[in-house]
Amino acid sequence: MPGSDIRKTARLALRLDPEKVGWIYASLMNQPQVELSKGPFPHPFSSLTYVAQYNQGQLALVVGLGLTDEFTTRYGPTVGSPEDLQPLLKRYKGHQFINNGQGLVLHNDDQVQGMIVRMEDHIVIQQGGQAGKLPLSQQTPVNDLQVHLANFGLLPQRYVSAIWNASPETDQMRLQFALDVPTLPEGAPQTYFSTFEIIGQQLRERPRPVSLDDDIGGYRHAKEVMKALLMDLVQPDVSRQHGTQPYSNKFVLFTGEEGTGKSLFPKALDKMLHDRVGDRYEHFRLQMGTLLRQYGPASSAIVSTVLGHIRENERKGVPTLLHLDTLEQLLPSHLKSRRNLLAGLHNEVGYDYPALQTPSSAEFNFSLQVINPIIAEFTAFGRELGAQSQYVVVLGESRVSREELPEEVARTFRRTISLDNPSPSDSADILRVQIRTTRSFAERANTEEVKYDPFVSDIESQLDIIAQSAVGLNGRDIQQSLLNITTRRKAATLDGLPYLPITAEELGEELTKRRVERGIVEQTKRRIGFRTRSTATQ
Repeated sequence: MPGSDIRKTARLALRLDPEKVGWIYASLMNQPQVELSKGPFPHPFSSLTYVAQYNQGQLALVVGLGLTDEFTTRYGPTVGSPEDLQPLLKRYKGHQFINNGQGLVLHNDDQVQGMIVRMEDHIVIQQGGQAGKLPLSQQTPVNDLQVHLANFGLLPQRYVSAIWNASPETDQMRLQFALDVPTLPEGAPQTYFSTFEIIGQQLRERPRPVSLDDDIGGYRHAKEVMKALLMDLVQPDVSRQHGTQPYSNKFVLFTGEEGTGKSLFPKALDKMLHDRVGDRYEHFRLQMGTLLRQYGPASSAIVSTVLGHIRENERKGVPTLLHLDTLEQLLPSHLKSRRNLLAGLHNEVGYDYPALQTPSSAEFNFSLQVINPIIAEFTAFGRELGAQSQYVVVLGESRVSREELPEEVARTFRRTISLDNPSPSDSADILRVQIRTTRSFAERANTEEVKYDPFVSDIESQLDIIAQSAVGLNGRDIQQSLLNITTRRKAATLDGLPYLPITAEELGEELTKRRVERGIVEQTKRRIGFRTRSTATQ
């Protein structure tokens, strides 16, 4: 805190990083309190100490403000005169001075909001404990603690600002209050992140129901694999009758670019499991990108904790679905593609390929300290359960191909299903699903008097022809093409033009336009022949 600026601005450098809040919680499980900050503070105070306390499920946040002779001369044994504290008291709906001004209790909605008390040579500001309840939830303790810390930060700020505003010497001071979490006792992050009762609740998945056949178009082989997995899990004897081991090949990797529908298959399997076994199973989702971004070096501890719980489920016979999302995030940032690696190797022996990029020290350290431990956890897990799990299904999801993933990650999975390059029959079935979904939305708005069908009645009979215009497009592309047409329909209706159903030819032209935008095909004048609608359908 620069001394030259201290008479104008007091900046209390206490910054709170969300991923560190869990460390505080873990430390409080092993000791009565954690000192968050301690240091000098401007006149008429001498120091500030910030402490978090935890006892019998209740949290208390305490700030201690050391006092100088200047404060004692002005206020004596009180916390500040009622007149000087008016800026503070206006912020709260009720307040009560006690013991001749030695204490101040603040209320909000009939609940104790905080307490300010004079204790010899310092002022104690507190929330929680004797100054109201601040419970920590076992389900989301990180979020709870973060909210409590952020809210409490306002109370000391308002008190200090009120005292400063009442003093001519300090009335130009402004307090900028942010919370910083210092280094906590060694092992605190591992203590926190290795507690499944805390971490597991945050990673349980409750997806929206997705029907395998009705909500996912195309990819017949992938659907057959999902149904076989379900049978292996809930009807192992039937699987044996088909001559297969019901505990083999339960680790499946889905690859494909964004929009191909990779995330729909775990949701569909979740629905099938729920329909068969009710709530007697568990579903977890580890999203690698979010995990690395939020938890950094602690990510491997979280992965280890969840995989340890799943191993226990296998031993106990608890059906479990693990969804490993965005696995491409485990690819080192300097190595965007396995092709780059091969290109570098070819370049060394005379092939004309770009040279391999060299990782920076930061990228190398991140891979070594954060990514490699996660990969090691997956490797051990796949080696232990991959070929013999009876109750655990693992579905991986990656936007890059199996060959481009780190080899140790790819080998975790026993089989791979690529959703890139859908076949014409896949495209036709995706179109069927998208048309059915659009129609179902429209039907909800239909009345006895007014009924709209967004499409011509015979459009499904021409899906194979329309699909020729959709070659190379994924489900999201087809969905966007339909959205473009319906958006134009809405605008035309708003302009007073009559509603016209979507024709097969119009949808085919929109899909071709989308292919041109994606660079899949060049614009041509070739037109695909569609059957002319009969008079009855016009």
